[in-house]
Amino acid sequence: MFKILPPARDLATLVQGYWFVEDLPGDHAGAMIRTSPVPYAVLSVNIGRPNAEENGRLVPDVALLGLQSQNRSWCSWSDTYFVMVMLTVSGLVRLFSHT
Repeated sequence: MFKILPPARDLATLVQGYWFVEDLPGDHAGAMIRTSPVPYAVLSVNIGRPNAEENGRLVPDVALLGLQSQNRSWCSWSDTYFVMVMLTVSGLVRLFSHT
């Protein structure tokens, strides 16, 4: 399942949206998923089993991936469930000013 939710009106200048990715039954387990660059910074929060990067390394439970200027690949598993908070550049600077 892939679902996009908009931010609350007060957060609209900081957050573009919340992208939920879920594969609890494992329909796509072991499949390589490719994502395209987007003009946002991604804060990823794993709620279920952590997915794996293309090189096999598990992603952290919470990770600030920064601006998505290149393609990324990752592997889904059963129980995969995470949300990507799509931060605008203003949101990245405001919320993570020391990065």
